Amino acid sequence: YGIALLALFVPLPFFDSFIQTSQVAYTFILAYTVFIFWMIQSIKHRTYTIYFSTLSFIPIGLGILALLSTFIGQWQSIESLNGYTGIYASLAIVTLFGPSVLIATKKKNSSFISFLEIVGLGTVFFTLLQASGFGLSHVYQLLLPFSTVSHNIQFHPTGSLLVATEILAICTVSIGWQRATLFLKRRTDDGTSINLLSWGIFIVILLGFIASSWIVLSQSILNESQLPLAAGLQIFFENSKNPIFGMIGSGPDTFIATYHQYVPSWINLTQWGETSFTQSTTYLLTLATTLGFPALIIWIFGALSSLYIMIKGHKKINTVIIMTILSIFLLGLVIPLTPPLLLLLTLAITFFTANTTNTQHHLSFTIDHLFQLGIEKKWVQKVHNFIFAPGIFVLIIILAGYISQTFIASYYKMNADKAYALGYFSQGLAFESRAIQWNAYQAGYRREFALNNLEYASALSSKSDRTQEEESQLLEYIQTAINQAKAATIIQPRDSKNWQALALVYRNLIGTIDEADAWTIQSYVRAIETAPTNPNIRISLGSVLYSMEQYKPALDLFEQTVEIDPKNPNAYYNAANALYQLGMHDESLNAYQQTLLLLDPTSEEYRMVADEFAAREAEKSK
Repeated sequence: YGIALLALFVPLPFFDSFIQTSQVAYTFILAYTVFIFWMIQSIKHRTYTIYFSTLSFIPIGLGILALLSTFIGQWQSIESLNGYTGIYASLAIVTLFGPSVLIATKKKNSSFISFLEIVGLGTVFFTLLQASGFGLSHVYQLLLPFSTVSHNIQFHPTGSLLVATEILAICTVSIGWQRATLFLKRRTDDGTSINLLSWGIFIVILLGFIASSWIVLSQSILNESQLPLAAGLQIFFENSKNPIFGMIGSGPDTFIATYHQYVPSWINLTQWGETSFTQSTTYLLTLATTLGFPALIIWIFGALSSLYIMIKGHKKINTVIIMTILSIFLLGLVIPLTPPLLLLLTLAITFFTANTTNTQHHLSFTIDHLFQLGIEKKWVQKVHNFIFAPGIFVLIIILAGYISQTFIASYYKMNADKAYALGYFSQGLAFESRAIQWNAYQAGYRREFALNNLEYASALSSKSDRTQEEESQLLEYIQTAINQAKAATIIQPRDSKNWQALALVYRNLIGTIDEADAWTIQSYVRAIETAPTNPNIRISLGSVLYSMEQYKPALDLFEQTVEIDPKNPNAYYNAANALYQLGMHDESLNAYQQTLLLLDPTSEEYRMVADEFAAREAEKSK
């Protein structure tokens, strides 16, 4: 519970994207802690027991699917192990070994209720703290002067106000259901009376939920952050046309790449045109897209099973536990879910399994079983005590060391961002290089490192009086930019941002390196293949062709952009220039007029285009 509370309310301000990274780190720590406790008690009693219930198969099944889709459905798997794949696997471990630990420590239903009350009160507290203008960043500045989190950064420790509202919804429904159903009894299932304090806690959580819901609805936070259902369904169906992706999904961390590849072009005409979604419309659709049809079936099965258990009732299970499970399953049918809610679901299922051991299944293995096979007792004990048990702990240490590399890399990346912000460019490059050394499979690190090297090379190339040492540095920066951008495309070839970065590197080298123009075009083509409805990529490729005086192919790309995004003024403006170069002056003037219709009449861009249009119109009249 302590680790779970840390994951919800105490993000570590020592990483880049520190809230998400902290949640992943705490989930790993929780899984390791549970497994180590299970191993200790199993070795002590020389009995290895795993308890599981009907609901246990949901986190375990999702964990297995995540590993399968990661290792089979992607080119590289290491990067995803440090993201959602690692989270799913960790939660599966907690579900598998957690019930035995709870049974051994004799934890009762009431401890989960207390935990949920703390979660609700904590969420209300941090929401009020943020609303008052004294956010968690101020606390970090006071308690951790070496933290890099600026005091003017407002953030909610759960990830966002929307996530906080989802957590409060679960707490309100679960605790409220328990309070209401047991009101007449005046006593909970385990003998704990419901007093004024219990009602007071519920009222505080309820009021917090109402307040946060009002903010979310009044500011249209959910509407702005949720992918339209029609787009989510189309992405799912298009992705499922690949038989492998239909069975095991495209990978837990690949939704954003799948989104760019299959998002319908009409999204460009909406308010979500510039948004890159990391989840689908609902968590159910996200599962179906990233983990395949089996994940969809698993989630629906979990919702139906928990509903059946709720209706049937269970004497040993407090209603707050099963209501928590049911609420999260139902919530996942209508909106996206985040790691904090998946963590709450896993803890509730673990408690459910631990408190229904008499009616659920279990697997148990005792080393005494080996004696029945005729193996001498002393040899069994020696193998168990000196080979098997130490071997397991050595394996745990090795895995912990590997996973820690991710967070060390994130720490260096944070320092790199801080150095860049302060203007220490060479120091920032050094920190980024170390981050890549610790986590070589993070495509985002390599892409940003390539662009930063390119920026430094561009600044150095503008100097007319470069020294020999600076000439050598310039070549090194250029080569590093090329190598790192290439590496990003190899690690994650489905991410259009990686191909765009490689194209940008080559584009800046046109005229300097042989065949840089051909490599630029090739990279942009690959970027278009991975994000066919992104209008900006076609404009960029068209601009390259235009600069090479290939006006007809450039015009084709600009016209394609108009079809994809009819409200894009850049597409019409570039088409106007290409049409002019092709001698199609009437069509060029029409494109200029369309550009002016889409621009703000008070903007500088409008004035520039208007002047250019007037000049071209006067030239035609002559």
